[in-house]
Amino acid sequence: RGGRGGRGGRGPTHPKTALSNLILTTITPNFQFYLYGVACYDSQNKLVDSRRRRQELFFRGLLAPKEGLLAKMNLTTKELDSLKRGIFFEGSYCFSSRPIPGLEPAALPKYLI
Repeated sequence: RGGRGGRGGRGPTHPKTALSNLILTTITPNFQFYLYGVACYDSQNKLVDSRRRRQELFFRGLLAPKEGLLAKMNLTTKELDSLKRGIFFEGSYCFSSRPIPGLEPAALPKYLI
């Protein structure tokens, strides 16, 4: 079931149905990605409308050198660089080529900042 999107354009042409914040989606036998839903709220607990600001907040919470989620996971520089290359932020979603440590389904929802 779907509808026409508002701001942000249209979604995929042939979407699949999912009821989870984290979905392992297999497109072909050699291509798969993880999809994370992202919601950002300001200090008055209102949704952040700006896509750019949501992206800044998400990556700050994920990648900040000392307080970011991945900094707390004690990943090596090589592992962190590899993970960064596979993360793509789009509107209210984040796509990743690998599972993001600390964002396992059992740990969701999670506040990053």
